[in-house]
Amino acid sequence: QGISTVVEGLMTHSALYVPGARCSIGSADDQKTAVMMDMMYGALEHIPWYLRPTQTKDKRSGRALLQFARIGTSIVVQHGAMRGGIGQGTTPNKIHMSECCDFTNWKAQIEECLFKAVPSMPYVLMVLESTGNGNTGDWAAYWRTNKEKYWQGRSRHLPLFLPWFMTPELYPTDHWVKKFPFPEGWR
Repeated sequence: QGISTVVEGLMTHSALYVPGARCSIGSADDQKTAVMMDMMYGALEHIPWYLRPTQTKDKRSGRALLQFARIGTSIVVQHGAMRGGIGQGTTPNKIHMSECCDFTNWKAQIEECLFKAVPSMPYVLMVLESTGNGNTGDWAAYWRTNKEKYWQGRSRHLPLFLPWFMTPELYPTDHWVKKFPFPEGWR
């Protein structure tokens, strides 16, 4: 649906132009996280030279880190298959975690580390996204809890479900419409 691409654009924009942005991004494993990093680096390569801030650190392997010290921003890259918690010692205020259902230890990595590292401030942007991958496990329980409690004011995170068929770029295809035409007068 393109959610990761949009959110990575927001993360990259924040790191480049919002002083004090401390971004934390990651996916379920190092390969999926590398795809997210490619989105970010692709954006960085297309920024005109006169808009690009001075990059002071660019470590692309292991616990990857991009830093723009003059404006006080950074992007820390971690993934859900690593040992240890995500976000520890970074106090991130812009967070994007993808494929959360496949993290190896949701409780330790996200609930016990990342959530405790994130300040409860209005400028924080946190996007946790994933396919459902079934209705059991920590991710499913987390989503159901937030769905139940958010509108009661008892949850910090707004759950939002975007089904695949809500993406007109993906479905229905032109071929499918020719094979199964819509009824006349249908809107």
